Amino acid sequence: MSPTTSSPTTSMAPSYPPSSSPTSLCPLPYDATKTDYAAGDQIEFNFVVYQCLGECFTKYCSIEKFDSEWDLTEQTLWKHSWVGVGSCDSRQVAPTEVPTSAPTRFASPPPTPETATSEPTSSEPVLPANLIHRAADSCIRTVHNEAQVDVCLASENESPVSVNCCSGSISGGDLTCSRQGCFTTPNYESAISHCEDRNMRLCAVEELETEVCCQLGCGFDRNITWTANDCSEPL
Repeated sequence: MSPTTSSPTTSMAPSYPPSSSPTSLCPLPYDATKTDYAAGDQIEFNFVVYQCLGECFTKYCSIEKFDSEWDLTEQTLWKHSWVGVGSCDSRQVAPTEVPTSAPTRFASPPPTPETATSEPTSSEPVLPANLIHRAADSCIRTVHNEAQVDVCLASENESPVSVNCCSGSISGGDLTCSRQGCFTTPNYESAISHCEDRNMRLCAVEELETEVCCQLGCGFDRNITWTANDCSEPL
């Protein structure tokens, strides 16, 4: 389930203005001992500039180590809390002060200058161009005042994501949800096919918020699920 209970829904509409050239001066390098990184903070690692995302992502910017005991939502928020936004060519500190190791989220190649910006804005988080599909909490219980958390994931995600299938509609009063097979997949197209094979479809975020998929087993209530919403769509 969502690691936060009071934050508003995080809308992650991507923005990709081009970067013409590396910045001349890097921000300070990533500091594994720092515990108060804030949304919009920038760090350098291997001459790449990364920015801490806002809303539900921010607290994970200050957590160095990945915890395998986290639920899938928390794992995803940690992996994507820092995003590459550009490059730089001159460090502010001596190379010996740069950590010899860093969280695995910095291990993947960052976005190229053609798909990243060196001047991101804090009001519109910047995401790599391949993070295009929206995933959201499978079950939000309004009685607990829980807030929806949604994230943008690549069509081929690093970890399996739960699949909830819907049929009917909210307006028609016949909305239903199924988790038949307890299916999870890192591939978005496989999630679509799984639901279509059952004459259903991926649930939309607004349908998940009706609690129609709550308490259907498989342990999915505490996981994020693929949704029918595109990340370019405002919520």
